[in-house]
Amino acid sequence: DEPPLARWKLDNMSDDRQVPDSGPAGMGGEFHGDSAGETVPGKVDGALDMGDQGYVDLSRHVDALAGLDTFTLTAWIRDPRDGVSILFSVSDGSASNRIQFNLNRMFLVYLWQDQSAHWDSVAGRVNEWKPGQWYHVAVSVDSTGVRLYRDGELLTSGSVGIQLGTPCIGLPDLQNPRDVFLGHVREGTDRAAFEPQWSGEPQWFGGVMDDVQLYASALDHSAIRYLHENPGEALPRPAEER
Repeated sequence: DEPPLARWKLDNMSDDRQVPDSGPAGMGGEFHGDSAGETVPGKVDGALDMGDQGYVDLSRHVDALAGLDTFTLTAWIRDPRDGVSILFSVSDGSASNRIQFNLNRMFLVYLWQDQSAHWDSVAGRVNEWKPGQWYHVAVSVDSTGVRLYRDGELLTSGSVGIQLGTPCIGLPDLQNPRDVFLGHVREGTDRAAFEPQWSGEPQWFGGVMDDVQLYASALDHSAIRYLHENPGEALPRPAEER
């Protein structure tokens, strides 16, 4: 087990809205939003209530984060907004290196833009997101494909996904494409005249987020289950847990 490359515990924020990274890479960010960003009781210690349009900007680390072709992202979340709720987005300024991890109603979705600049997605269906309940979500990506998890259980896996035919699933032609966000994706070019399934509107998370962990490896099912069953812990696992 390797330790996380970055870990945003989200249990404290400085007066100038700086969000620290407790991982070795020092990938801290800055909170932006229509509110101050409130620290509330979390799954572990505190958590960040992002408000309706709050997010953490990690864009100064875009070169390092966009270069990860193998990774795992995990997070504890509560009360995401209805419809599309953005967890994580990366765009490196090219037309073929963009990713997005989000909720879309009854789906957990990972999207990516391939070398032909087309969006593809893998989506795992969930029963519901109960108000007030914490959920552990994770996406694991490597050359073999994408795996999506909720509460330690594998929802789906695949190397080629499907278009769900619902609004806002992807945002091609981003106007400001060189950025990394927790809880947000910028507005895109409005293509509704000829591609009604796309939306040009910016999108946010709109809920409470806690202990986001980023690994530079594709964690297996047992590691994801360990993180779900041991809130507040990170890899490496104790020897007896491996």
